[in-house]
Amino acid sequence: MSNYPDLILKNITGFVRGGELYLSLPQAFNLIADCYQNNLAVIGIEGFICEEGMLEPQLDAIADFSSNNSDNWDSYRDICYQSSRDFKASSRFSQRTCFLFRYFIEKRMDII
Repeated sequence: MSNYPDLILKNITGFVRGGELYLSLPQAFNLIADCYQNNLAVIGIEGFICEEGMLEPQLDAIADFSSNNSDNWDSYRDICYQSSRDFKASSRFSQRTCFLFRYFIEKRMDII
C-alpha cells in the first residue's frame, strides 16, 4: 500500500495515489506521533489540496526538516518531531488539504 512500516499504519487511514499515502490533517498528526513512537524521524511534509479526485500542490504546505543540525539520532529525531508538530499546528490548512510524508529510520542516519 505505501512505503510506511505496517506498524505505523495500524491507526492511520488515508488514500493512496501513485503508491503514496495521503492523509487528512488529523491523520497527519497521528502519523507524526506514530513515527516518533516507532523511532522514525519525519523529515519532510508536502501538502496538497484534494478536490474532485485531483491533487494540487500547495507551496506553503511544504516543509523539509532533513538538514537539522544534530550529531546523534535521538536528538535528530526529536528535532524533526517537534518541527513537524509545530509546522502542522502553526499553519492554517483547509479541510481539503491532505499531506504526504517522508521519513528516515535510524540506520539511515549516516546518509543525511
